[in-house]
Amino acid sequence: MATDGAIDAIFRAVEEIEHQHADKSSNEQADRNFHLAIARATGNSALVGVMGYLWDQRGHLWHKLKEHFQTEELRQATLADHRRIVEAIAARDPAEAKRAMRAHLERVTRTFSRG
Repeated sequence: MATDGAIDAIFRAVEEIEHQHADKSSNEQADRNFHLAIARATGNSALVGVMGYLWDQRGHLWHKLKEHFQTEELRQATLADHRRIVEAIAARDPAEAKRAMRAHLERVTRTFSRG
């Protein structure tokens, strides 16, 4: 179960995403921080390592896909997804957090698949 400090870190990461909304490069780092904060909240250092590694391996293709599909509507949907995830974690509702994360990943996958 996530500690209060870990939940605070996730909330700060979401706020950073919202604050950096218009700056794509800063928003990218904020998004990475959000996902890593969730991984850290698990207390599983192997998951943190894998998450960091996978994030860093996305490379040039990921950035091109992201440019192609990046719209204000999609960015707002991502912010809403992230808020649902962090709210479920803060409520200490692992089933809802899992559903929210799965819905987020499925939405992103659908978006990238329709190109």
